[in-house]
Amino acid sequence: MPPLKQFRTGWFLESVFRQRLLCLSFAQETVLQEYARKALLIATVMVIGLTLIAPLTPLGTIFELIPMPASFLLVLIIILMLYILCSRTGEKAVL
Repeated sequence: MPPLKQFRTGWFLESVFRQRLLCLSFAQETVLQEYARKALLIATVMVIGLTLIAPLTPLGTIFELIPMPASFLLVLIIILMLYILCSRTGEKAVL
């Protein structure tokens, strides 16, 4: 696996996942109406799904993305969950 392409793909996956999960995390405690929460959840799942398949598409080829191993995705999920936990804990400590 070429290191630059692997780095690029990992960075792309991490940034999209982090943005969507943080958005979803913070939206859960706001006064969003129930249908807005459901729409946000559906949009988040769709964006993450499209991000996961992006390296397998012609668009992924254009941006030189490559499929990542399942072990990377597992580690990424663990890191992002810890990141969200820390950000939420930090937010509550400050506010």
